[in-house]
Amino acid sequence: MVLVQTESEKRMHRVLYLLRFLRATILHYVFFVALVFMNVGLGISGLYSPVDQYIDTMKLFLAALSDYYIHFFLVAVVVFATAFFVILYFSIIHVWKWALRMLVVATIVIMVANAFVYIAQVSFVVELGLVFAGLYFFALAITTWVFLDIAIGLWSVAGTPEVSAFRATLDSRLTRGLWGLLNKALDLPRTPLQSWPALAAYGLSLVGMLGLAESLSYLLTFGNILSKTSAYSLTCPVDGMEQCMDRSESAAFETLLWLALSVMGIKLSLALHANAKKLSASSVRDILKNSGKRYILYLRSFGSDDIRLPRPRLPLISRIMAPFRFKSLAEEEFFDVVDGYMPLIAIGRPGDGQETAVGVAYREYLPDDSWKAYITDKVVQADKIVLVLNTTEGVLWELSFLLGMGASSKALFFFDPRAKNKGTWLRIKDAIIPIFARFGVLPPDFSFHGNAIAFFFSKGTLVEIENSNWSVSSYRTALSTFLTHGLK
Repeated sequence: MVLVQTESEKRMHRVLYLLRFLRATILHYVFFVALVFMNVGLGISGLYSPVDQYIDTMKLFLAALSDYYIHFFLVAVVVFATAFFVILYFSIIHVWKWALRMLVVATIVIMVANAFVYIAQVSFVVELGLVFAGLYFFALAITTWVFLDIAIGLWSVAGTPEVSAFRATLDSRLTRGLWGLLNKALDLPRTPLQSWPALAAYGLSLVGMLGLAESLSYLLTFGNILSKTSAYSLTCPVDGMEQCMDRSESAAFETLLWLALSVMGIKLSLALHANAKKLSASSVRDILKNSGKRYILYLRSFGSDDIRLPRPRLPLISRIMAPFRFKSLAEEEFFDVVDGYMPLIAIGRPGDGQETAVGVAYREYLPDDSWKAYITDKVVQADKIVLVLNTTEGVLWELSFLLGMGASSKALFFFDPRAKNKGTWLRIKDAIIPIFARFGVLPPDFSFHGNAIAFFFSKGTLVEIENSNWSVSSYRTALSTFLTHGLK
């Protein structure tokens, strides 16, 4: 059986910036809804200026209505927007083709409707000053480009023949409970209550995501420049154009300053979010106390710890609008897939300590003469095993022991990331096939269908995973496929 995941990953990369943006946007709107409720329900204002601006603008448009209907409309709009983004996110990762096509139609309708509104304001915008008008037209061009790209990307996703890469971004079968699913959807640590350091890491990660959400929102809307223009169109005829021009010019320079700060905010938020997990590093003993002894054993040569997975070939807009690290360690990706499902445990490199561990798997540090005995015990008890294959003596011993214990049915065998090179892949293949043959798992003359990135056995049948991208997403998708194979 051969699973070819190349095309699925390429189409996922086509909308990767949208998935990343949606995660931040959903968190932004949850935060936004809470503050709107506090404003209209409790009369608490001044906590977040975009919320106050939104409420003031909507009240101008709805001045003829009573306060009850104004408050209802204020809440309804942001709740609807939140629901729309949630549906869009889940439609992509589950590839709901009918929903995606409907969303394409809705995106085009919204784009056309907005175009009529914004074009009608052009003559008015020109009167608000050169800087403000420049920001307005630039924001309008970017908004139109993004909407068009979203529509094209969603249509591409709806036609994808194989959906594994999308499912791997948020497979609900690899989370436990609604809390874990919510945290995974928002890219937050899934088990914050297992220890005080884990809770602190969760708090920092949440702060990083909120900072990212707000910075991205401000950057991509150019400080809500289009909404400000709509508000000016209502107030300027009353206040006078001269006063309005002074106010708009001041707002334009303030917006430029905050745009620069938003770029810095994105970088700082990403750094905070990415490094927060390091605070929750725990030993294997501590983790297994809280997981019912269930775990995934991660085996590799220590040299693999330093290998960074290749950067995926992203379309232009994904490179521009997805300010995330795409080049990371295999172990970091594996940990993120299984976080909140089962702990990923590994042997630490001799000489390292918990504070200097390269990856984020839970580590046990052992003397050089006891690691084989440790693996002997853990292979037997592990729910699943992930083995990164190469030609080192230690890895070949681990492979022989694993097969000798009859544990091949619960193992995923990855080719080392360096096996993207054909010569390296062949050397690894030539080293492992005789071992599989010795234990009767594969015939001596076995040949793979192609250059597999990984393979596993399901009810005695070999399942090859091919993906010519050999990227971060390739390894995540293969692991997710293995763990969910046969699950409903």
